[in-house]
Amino acid sequence: MYALMRRSMDNKGFTLIEVTACVVIMFISATGMYSAIVMGNKSIMDSRRVTKATNIARAMLEKLADDPGNADLYFSEIDLPNAGWQVEYFDDYGQPVSESGILQADPLTIQLTVSWRKNLGSRERSVQLSTRITHGLI
Repeated sequence: MYALMRRSMDNKGFTLIEVTACVVIMFISATGMYSAIVMGNKSIMDSRRVTKATNIARAMLEKLADDPGNADLYFSEIDLPNAGWQVEYFDDYGQPVSESGILQADPLTIQLTVSWRKNLGSRERSVQLSTRITHGLI
């Protein structure tokens, strides 16, 4: 009988405190990993929006370089939510050029800014590209 009692005393299991501590540690680790995954997904979505805006700006800038006076025609190509764009023209000295002087300025710098908001309450993000064109051959 003494042998049976002794064997049952040697079989130790986990106490309730050890199990609780293990569950708490696993919960904290899982919460941290979930938070990292959520933040990573937000960064990926922001990167996609920046890439999309950059590609839109490049395409619009190429069209504007071909026909600098028709900036109003390209707004329909922006498919970013809460987006807008602005085109500015500058002469060789960096001075703004009016719409009537666009074709006379040589060289002409076209600066295009595409801006957007993730939602109406968020901060505005923007991408700005510029190109320089000449009307004649140098």
